[in-house]
Amino acid sequence: MWLFDFGLAVGDFPNSLANGQRRQPKRCLGNGSPENSPHATLVESEETIIKAILVSIIVLMSVCPNMPKAQELSLLGGGINANGIGGVTETWGFSYLQPIADEGAISFTWQNEGPLRDNHRDGLSLQYWKRMQLPKSKVGLGVGLGPYVFFNTTGGGYHDQHGIGMMLSITSTKYFSNGLFYQLRINQIIANNSFNSTAIMAGIGYDFGEAASFSAIDQGAGNDMNYDNEITVFAGRSVINNIGRPGDLSYSFEYRYLFDKYADLTMSFINEGHTTPSTRAGVALQGWLRGDLWDRKLSLAIGLGPYFSVVQRTPEGFGQDVSVLLSMSVAWNISRQWNVRTTWHRVATSYDRDSDVYLGGIGYRF
Repeated sequence: MWLFDFGLAVGDFPNSLANGQRRQPKRCLGNGSPENSPHATLVESEETIIKAILVSIIVLMSVCPNMPKAQELSLLGGGINANGIGGVTETWGFSYLQPIADEGAISFTWQNEGPLRDNHRDGLSLQYWKRMQLPKSKVGLGVGLGPYVFFNTTGGGYHDQHGIGMMLSITSTKYFSNGLFYQLRINQIIANNSFNSTAIMAGIGYDFGEAASFSAIDQGAGNDMNYDNEITVFAGRSVINNIGRPGDLSYSFEYRYLFDKYADLTMSFINEGHTTPSTRAGVALQGWLRGDLWDRKLSLAIGLGPYFSVVQRTPEGFGQDVSVLLSMSVAWNISRQWNVRTTWHRVATSYDRDSDVYLGGIGYRF
C-alpha cells in the first residue's frame, strides 16, 4: 500500500506544483506562449511520459527483489530542455548514493544545467530513493525525490539568483561484476521563481559493494586510522560567477575535526585573491557529512556553513560580512597520517558576487 501512495504522491507532484506555482489554467508560459501552443504541448508531453515511466517502476517495485546494499558513485552527461526559455543544451553532473535500507537509499547529486539564454544554473539535491532489481538480471530501477538548491547567474551576468525547488529522478542501471555500471537517468527539476527543466543523461559509475578490497595497496592507509584531527594547506583558483568569469589565484588553510564516523567539523581561512568585481578573504565554519570508501582510503564529503569576510572590496563599495559556503571535498589517504585533498567551495552572497573556489592540497592527521 505504501508503494501505491508513494506513486500517486510523486506521480502527481510535477503537475500539482506547476499548476500551483508555475502556471494557471488559460495563462501563458514563461516565454509568453499560451498553454495550448506547441511549446505548452511539449511541456505536457514531457510530464506525461515521466509520469508513465514513474508509475511503471512503482508497480514493478511491488513484485521485484530489493537492490543489494552498496555505495555508488556516477558521472553522467546528456541534454536538457528548459521550459519557458526554449532550446536544448548540454548538461552534466555526478551523484553519490548511500543505501540506508533494503530498497531505500539517499543520494547527493550536483547538476550543471548548461548555458541557456541569459541563464546559467546549477544546483545540488539531496534525494531519498526507492530501488529494485529486475528478476534474473543485473538491471536496477530507481525513483528518487528531494529538494534542489540552485544557483543561477542571470541577465547581463551580475545577478546571482538563489532558490529551492524539487528534483524528481528516474534511473535504469546495468551492473557488471567488476563494479562498473552504466546508467540512464531522467531528472525533472521544478523550481519556484525560476524555470523548470527536464534532463536526459547517460553515464558510467562504480559500485563499491561489488569491488574488491583495496586494503593491500598501501599498508597503514586503511581502516585502522584513529586520528581525529587534520590540518590541510591548499592552493588553487577562484572564479567570480558572472558572464566573464574573472578569476585569480587563491589559497586556504583548514583545520578538520573528525568527530563521528559520518561527520566532520572544519574551520578554514580562505583568500580568494583579487579580481575587478571583487576582492575577498574570510573565515568559514562548516559542518560536513562524510562517506568513507575502500577501507577508508577514499573519503567523500559535503559541507555547509557561514563564511565571515575579513577582507572585502567591490567597485561599488558594498557587500555583506556573512555569506553561505557550500563545499564538496574528496580525500585520498596515502598513509596513516598523510592525504591529498581537493575541495570545491561555492560562495553564495546576497550582493551578486557568488564565486567558485577550486583548491587542492596536502593534509596531515594527528
